[in-house]
Amino acid sequence: MAGGDGPGSHNPDGHFQPGEGEGNGNDDNMVDAKFENILQEAKNECDSRSQKYGSGSYANELLAKLLKSRVDYRTLLQRFAASTRDVQKERRWRKRHRRYPTQTPGNIVKRQPNIVVIADSSGSMTDQETINNLNSQIAALHAVCQNVTVIVGDTQERARFDLSKQRFSHGTVKYIGGGGTDLQFGFDAAKELGADGVVVQTDGYIPKIDNFGIPTLFCIFPGGTPYEPETFKNIMVGDCL
Repeated sequence: MAGGDGPGSHNPDGHFQPGEGEGNGNDDNMVDAKFENILQEAKNECDSRSQKYGSGSYANELLAKLLKSRVDYRTLLQRFAASTRDVQKERRWRKRHRRYPTQTPGNIVKRQPNIVVIADSSGSMTDQETINNLNSQIAALHAVCQNVTVIVGDTQERARFDLSKQRFSHGTVKYIGGGGTDLQFGFDAAKELGADGVVVQTDGYIPKIDNFGIPTLFCIFPGGTPYEPETFKNIMVGDCL
């Protein structure tokens, strides 16, 4: 993101910097999405059972439902992908284009962000439920951004999948690995590819990384621990749908 261009920007190190009046950057998107779900659920309930609204039993029932509401982490991934698009990297025609003469000078040509997904394939991330969740995350990203590259590995890169020119299915990415965990190889690849953002799929037990100032989101799987939550955004997948 371009630094200083309004609230919620990234500093030169690629770490999220809340704007004036904003809360902790690690929680903002989670809170926003959670309240959207809660408010919509409350509206639907009140519309369908308005004659009972305000009674003690119904109020308790509604409260219980609201407290159980959870946010879909796939929505948060999509928001992160959209937020990595740097407006200064969008192209603007300065004069009439020779190849596209109908293009009006001054129009902004949008570009999709280039997202790298680092998929931790260490021994603790190889059960089928985890793989299903990994695929669901990638599918959600690919639905809003075609420029997705998945880097799979444990202590080194084991496989690379460029999804920019193919449709994604749950058999597209092969999770090869099974060893220990050191995901620096993924950030090296993201730097090489000129990534606008990085999504890390892991259980969080990893050595210190250098993200080269690239905006980074950690998706922490059940049983894992957040990675430097005071510095990076973390989504706890187990707390979401």
